Amino acid sequence: MRGDNIWIIAAAILLMLLVMSAIQLVLIRRRRQLERQYKDLEQTISDDEQYRRAVDENRNYRHIRHDLKKQERVMAMVAEGTGITKYTGNIVLDTVLTQEYSDAALSGIVMNIDVTGEFDTGLSDKENHGYGVTIIRDIVQRYNGEIHMQDEHDMFRTEIRIPL
Repeated sequence: MRGDNIWIIAAAILLMLLVMSAIQLVLIRRRRQLERQYKDLEQTISDDEQYRRAVDENRNYRHIRHDLKKQERVMAMVAEGTGITKYTGNIVLDTVLTQEYSDAALSGIVMNIDVTGEFDTGLSDKENHGYGVTIIRDIVQRYNGEIHMQDEHDMFRTEIRIPL
């Protein structure tokens, strides 16, 4: 009887070792699987950060492109010295306002400008417009100014104050 008990105990211990080894293998496989998922997640996060950087660079490129186009137009109008409407007495600002008025008219947009800088626009293509507003906000913020924009149904009013 005693010999049979030893074999039963040995078999039970062996069976228990096999079960523990099987559990350990399952846990090792699961750990490797989780490590691969973690690496994939890290790569996804890295790709997402690269995407955000690319979007920011693209936005900056569009701002620069927008500014360069405007500066080119202003320089051409100043060089020609013709067609500049006097709104404020500042040649650069008047040139920009004249150019914007001209662009709006070519697009079929009615734009009224007065000496306080109020604009009446009807832009509907939001994806290709609005960089100027973002750039203006950045400039106003950089110089500790204030900007107030208000949509009054048929008029879009912008008031900018920058300390001298």
